Order: sequence, then structure tokens, then C-alpha cells
Amino acid sequence: MRFDTTGNFSILRGNGIAEAILAHASHGNDRVFCELRDCLNQQGLAIAARSVHDLLQPKCALPPQVTYQQLIETYLADLSTTAGPDTGGPVNIMTTHRGPQLPRSQKTAR
Repeated sequence: MRFDTTGNFSILRGNGIAEAILAHASHGNDRVFCELRDCLNQQGLAIAARSVHDLLQPKCALPPQVTYQQLIETYLADLSTTAGPDTGGPVNIMTTHRGPQLPRSQKTAR
């Protein structure tokens, strides 16, 4: 899935993140797809698709926007039942290093 800058989800083609990124980055251009695929394959990935159209669109039980809405509703429900952290009572913090001794001014030395 891809979440765009306008707040919408879409399903990307491919089987796995490498193929999905490859399909998205090539913008449907088979020449760009082949160049990027060859580059990724040289890095150790094994992408067998010969063109963008060889990458299949995954099947989804629910549309991405419905999945997103369910996720937000579940998150908000969890937040409403969660209590704030217990901070306990006051804490006395002792320091072992208090910094350099400052010289006394004339006014405080009196």
C-alpha cells in the first residue's frame, strides 16, 4: 500500500516492497522499469518481471481506505481507554558534581 500526500491509500503492483517501489518509480514506462530492475538485480534482488505489466495487482479483502479507517478507529479507541502514566510521588535528585566553585562577589562576601 502507498499513502500519498493527500491522505489517500492505494495498492501498488508487485509482490513485495522492491517490486512495488519499482512499479511506482517507473511511472508505467517499460524502459525505465527495465533500467531500474537491472540496477536492483545487480544489488542482489531477483526481480523476474520483464515489464511493469508483468507485476500483478495484489488482491485485497478490503479497500485501502476502509483498512485505514479501521486502523484509526482502533487507535483512537485504545487512546480513550489508556490512563496517563503514574509518575508517583516527588523525587529527590542528588547530584555528585555541582560544578566549579564560583568566586564570591564583593556584595555577598560581607
